Amino acid sequence: MYSQREMLVKADQSIPDPQVLQYASEVERILLTFNKWDFVKLHERMPDHAGIIACTEDRDTEGLAKRIHAALEANPDMKGKLVRVKRPNLLSGTT
Repeated sequence: MYSQREMLVKADQSIPDPQVLQYASEVERILLTFNKWDFVKLHERMPDHAGIIACTEDRDTEGLAKRIHAALEANPDMKGKLVRVKRPNLLSGTT
């Protein structure tokens, strides 16, 4: 397993998703990802984690930040949870 410093140094390198989730769990951090499909599968295989927020990429970064914040407020205890934060559908006005 990587130390916190090693994870920061390796930020632009390929670290296997299970190791990323394991590390986040060990340091009790919620994992925020745009790699939603892989982490949805990992959530099913590794349900004992500090929480996963799986986001849809959105060029409206302020809007995305607000939706992430709202998701965290709606789920104050993220332990073992997977929460999806989606980009609003511009045609229907839904999220």
